Amino acid sequence: MTYSSNTDNSISIRDETEFQRFIGYELELFPKDGTATCALDIDARFANRSGVVHGAIVTMLLDNACGGSCSATVDPTGKQPFVTLSLTVNFIAPAICKRLVAKGKVVGGGKSTLFAEAQLFDENDQLIATATGPFKRAPQREMRLDHSGVSRGFGPTPSKKVVMSNAVTSRISASSFTIISQAEKSSAS
Repeated sequence: MTYSSNTDNSISIRDETEFQRFIGYELELFPKDGTATCALDIDARFANRSGVVHGAIVTMLLDNACGGSCSATVDPTGKQPFVTLSLTVNFIAPAICKRLVAKGKVVGGGKSTLFAEAQLFDENDQLIATATGPFKRAPQREMRLDHSGVSRGFGPTPSKKVVMSNAVTSRISASSFTIISQAEKSSAS
């Protein structure tokens, strides 16, 4: 994972997640302005059946620009994560291009939930899509899961109990999910 400060006071985030490494997008945060950009060089891997950039790639770039702008707004290091609560995407034009850049900014909100918007442009500055949505401040996680569900990374994984409903409690650990009925929980106490 690479967080680097640039001469323009931006923060470049590279290889932060397996997903970012897999797709290859670049995330730049601008804490001074509370904005972010998310860019991707386009090739045939990202095309849909119609031969244009797949809507999932378009949405991912817009989502990261919005979330990154939230991080840039509240944390000068850019490390505060945000999760997407909802995202409305408007597709304006087909993306037939070599590079896409999403530009995000915060447009409102409070202490834990921010509202952000982003615009996606091709290398000729043609508007491809827009997005808006609320983003919630998330706790910083110490653990990550790889594809097999086995814990990777930063030390031991704590077991947590989460109440799913009145009838079911879930005990979650990095390697397994065990559901215990309320009756079993009562008899264990």
